[in-house]
Amino acid sequence: MAENQRTETLSSFAPRHHPIFAPSAFPALTHCLHFRNAGTESTNAARGTSQHELLAKILTNQPIPEDVDANDLACVEWAAQVINNCTSAENREVEVGFTLLDDDWQEVTFGTADVVSMTPRATGDILVVVDYKSGSYKEYRPQLHVYSRMAMQRHGVNRCECHILYGMDRHDETFRVNYNETNYIIDIINQINADQLGEKKINEFCQYCSHQPTCPQTKAIITSITKSENYDITDIVDWKIENASPDKLGQMYLVASWLEKFSQRIKEGVKQKIKDGLEVPGYHFVSVTRRSISDIPAAFEASGLTQEEFLDACTVSAARLEKKMGKANFEASMAGLIHESVSEQLKRVGK
Repeated sequence: MAENQRTETLSSFAPRHHPIFAPSAFPALTHCLHFRNAGTESTNAARGTSQHELLAKILTNQPIPEDVDANDLACVEWAAQVINNCTSAENREVEVGFTLLDDDWQEVTFGTADVVSMTPRATGDILVVVDYKSGSYKEYRPQLHVYSRMAMQRHGVNRCECHILYGMDRHDETFRVNYNETNYIIDIINQINADQLGEKKINEFCQYCSHQPTCPQTKAIITSITKSENYDITDIVDWKIENASPDKLGQMYLVASWLEKFSQRIKEGVKQKIKDGLEVPGYHFVSVTRRSISDIPAAFEASGLTQEEFLDACTVSAARLEKKMGKANFEASMAGLIHESVSEQLKRVGK
């Protein structure tokens, strides 16, 4: 295909719907070709969307909302600084829509990269692709391989520098990839299209897969665990909430609670092993420091802010204030000032 025809082909595609093979699905697809995104929204996902919007505003010199969360702003400002250091502002594109073509120049998927820039370096210009993550480390390289392949196709180059920025951890994962190293992306798509999926495989992305409730691998593990704990449970994954009796619902909740604790013990144990120096493939230990100030008067004096500006950055622990004032005085004085949020949970009774 001639260069001008290739360019016209790439520029003629525009996103029309959510792609079947979304770039974000490829970290999971490299483990299990059966993976399909469950499409569930979470608080973390909403926070990620908010931070991405904020990052785009900073990089394009748009006004920052006055009510922006301070922690979100700190994460995004760090990412913006890294992006300024590794990309050329003159040739930088933000929120770039790309289309991925196969070897026959047919569209197979599309996606949006956070930042793309053809950046001058001492050894010559290099294509740089940056993706921002509001959470902690996961195996995101295959997603960046999709973005980089799309960017290399559009720019007609054979190598790309990738940056995955983890805002919570303040970590810049940097690596380079050439075009041929991303061929496995097309192989995955071809295998799925040919219905050559192989066996289902347990991996860290199962929790996001729409097949998890009926997956035989998940079912086998849960059944094995519950039996080992002397629960008379079989085929728990096939249970339907809407059809379960009250007794069965109680059993289901009991098992789910135990599995949650079991999972937490595993996660904490592995984290401690890595912290102690054991190398576990695919994971590394990151320490995140949460900062707070207990000496409020000293902080106010050192801040140089007006009283109104300083108080706007403060919150008060209602529980600690109630303890200082006494319950009666607290309720009488603070009734109209308290903001309440409710956490709902079940408490087991009778045993």
